[in-house]
Amino acid sequence: MPSMEEMKRKAQSAAYTATEKAQEAAAVAGEKAEEFMGYAGVKAESFRGYAGEKAGALLDYAGAKASALVDSAKTGVALLTEKRNLEKSYQALGEWYAANCGDDAPEAVADVIAAIRASEAKIAELKARGEAAEDDAESPAEAPEADEAGETPEEG
Repeated sequence: MPSMEEMKRKAQSAAYTATEKAQEAAAVAGEKAEEFMGYAGVKAESFRGYAGEKAGALLDYAGAKASALVDSAKTGVALLTEKRNLEKSYQALGEWYAANCGDDAPEAVADVIAAIRASEAKIAELKARGEAAEDDAESPAEAPEADEAGETPEEG
């Protein structure tokens, strides 16, 4: 059986060897960790660059679409404005023609001129009726007196 001294030496030798192996393993692990971190850093930088490019492209696309929509809206507003101006011009021309043609309108527009004259007469009649109603509303009217039961002569 080995002596105590020999067992102590073998234990120390094994501990020393284990320490050396642990240090070697730690060094290798450290190198591998640095390699991984370098690889991960490169990948992270690469991804960040890729994501930045894609985000920039997306912003460019969205900006182009927004500009196109703004241009389309401006064109639509300009179109509506021009249509309204054309309608106003046609209306002014029609009013001038109706005022200047009198009763001798061509047969093609005689019914339209007659309808215009009828509408003008109706408007004048309604205005007169409205003014008469306003005059009646402004003049004080006598309230009918109530009898003892509280009824007016029209109600009884």
